[in-house]
Amino acid sequence: MHILSRYRFFISILMGSLCFLELYFPIHYSVLDFELNITWSRIFPLLVALAWGPRYGIVSLTLGLAGIVYWLRWVPAGWNAILIMGYYTLWIVIHGWCADRRGENSHWRYNVFVVQILFSILNVFLILVVYPFIAQYNPAPWMRIGYMEPIPASLSGLFAVKSVVNELLIVAMADVLLLLPFLRKRFRLPVMPQQRHNGTVLTAFVGFSCVFTVISYGACELLSVGDYALNWLFSATQRFRVAMAMAVILGSIFGGIGIRFLQRKLEADDALRRSEEKWRILFESVQDIYMETTLDGIITMVSPSIEKLLGYSPAEVIGKDSAKICADPEDRDRVVHQYRVYGTTTNSEIELKDRTGNSHWMTLSAIRKTAENGSRKIIAVARDITDLKVALDEIQKMNLRLEQRVEERTRELESFTYTVSHDLKAPVRAIEGYSQFIQEDFGDHMERDALAMVNKIHGISQDMIEMVDKLLEYVTTTKMEITWEAVDMRRLAETVFDELRMACPERSVLLELGEELPSVSGDRILMRQVLTNLLSNAFKFTKDRNPAKIKVECYQIKSEYVFSIQDNGIGFDMEYAHKLYDIFQRLHTREEYEGFGIGLATVRHLVEKHGGRTWIQGNPGVGTIVFFTLPA
Repeated sequence: MHILSRYRFFISILMGSLCFLELYFPIHYSVLDFELNITWSRIFPLLVALAWGPRYGIVSLTLGLAGIVYWLRWVPAGWNAILIMGYYTLWIVIHGWCADRRGENSHWRYNVFVVQILFSILNVFLILVVYPFIAQYNPAPWMRIGYMEPIPASLSGLFAVKSVVNELLIVAMADVLLLLPFLRKRFRLPVMPQQRHNGTVLTAFVGFSCVFTVISYGACELLSVGDYALNWLFSATQRFRVAMAMAVILGSIFGGIGIRFLQRKLEADDALRRSEEKWRILFESVQDIYMETTLDGIITMVSPSIEKLLGYSPAEVIGKDSAKICADPEDRDRVVHQYRVYGTTTNSEIELKDRTGNSHWMTLSAIRKTAENGSRKIIAVARDITDLKVALDEIQKMNLRLEQRVEERTRELESFTYTVSHDLKAPVRAIEGYSQFIQEDFGDHMERDALAMVNKIHGISQDMIEMVDKLLEYVTTTKMEITWEAVDMRRLAETVFDELRMACPERSVLLELGEELPSVSGDRILMRQVLTNLLSNAFKFTKDRNPAKIKVECYQIKSEYVFSIQDNGIGFDMEYAHKLYDIFQRLHTREEYEGFGIGLATVRHLVEKHGGRTWIQGNPGVGTIVFFTLPA
């Protein structure tokens, strides 16, 4: 058994034994020739139950012999003795159980006095209804030692009141005693700092109650019987003893109320002190500047962080116009005006100056609040973004330099590509011409293998010339300056489609144009090149479809037109979508589908020159949709 458990076990038995000893030191008095007993010792097992819970309360009742008290005292009551013993056992257990619950849940139903009121109702019901009914079946077998006559009906009410008051006083005294630090230490209960004055408060209440009772009793004796010798005090009559006992009890009860009030006040003060300390530490350690101002911008509170960021102590700026720390007073006026109109602002950039005149860029967030006295104020938090702003400016400069270098390199590469392509075209065309000349003039005299090689050279030369033309087209179009004009996209799409269909008269290709195809601002020649490349791709990749279907649509989203060209061709896996706009990138061989992988790259360059963007979607075996946007 744990040391603490052994200690509790021992104390529980001891408290039960003290209750048992009450059999030999009863308190009783007579009313109308009927003797009433005050069972004061029940406070001992109740203290155990309230402090440690129902288990130790049961230990006190059983091993401590406290439960025997009820049996021995009420044996003459016959069968009612069992009921009385069961009632008081339940009384101890329920109070202990509710005490455990109070440690976990502060709900009112677990309050010790709420529980006692319920027991008082039960007790009255037992005395007035149940006990007389059960008494009819007496004598019980164990009643050889005597027989208790039933309580007369005239005294049942008095007996019920006495029992209820007795229990209520015991519960109140036990509750008060467990508030005292010295007793809590004996029960090994935690003693909070707020409980350090509980003993003093209780002593003061009890002392005042006793002094008031003595003075009042003495005044009554003096006025009623003229006792100037204070015989009532030295003789200690029974009435005086009862009055003093009631003074102690009532003083203790009201002392308990005062203790709880004081304890809660101290707890609230302690919680407030801890909260103030926490917020003070937070207020003093915050890196941002916290500031409160009037609606006119007069600073009424500021965090110490202003000294670290701007070099001003709080005392230097409190009571001053916030324009003092603004690099441009008009910024302050602008922000204050915004507060007055909208009541808030978020992440507004403002330039503040420090003691030395250096500028600090801040993001300012503020709201307007109404104080308890009805005055309105502005609560603002400013965060220093000077380093961030410097870094962003440097990044922007670096980006600008990089863009300039990229443009220069791009122009150089385009110029180099144009030169190489143009210079490469002449010798390739010569090779193509010589191969054709050999085919025409010497083809009949050549061996079959040699003629096949010449034919292959001629075909490769033609492919090279076509690729060079495409490459020159790519370079030329990207270098062209845009001639802005109104371009009717519907008419242009129809024209390009008719030209492609005339080149493939044997194919069945259907074109569907959306109703919303608009006129756009752009270069008509370059837009024609865009549609030619996209529609020719749609023709190419639908060669195995009968009929092939091509759909051209457009819809507007905010400030841009979104065009789409959809076909029911072979499609592609979206895993490779990011490659398709790179030059010379293909997903099929030239034997399967002709082309060099330059068309979509050309489209992207032309669309981006017009301020748009492109993307593509595909589904294998279903088809492809190419999207591009143009400014509306």
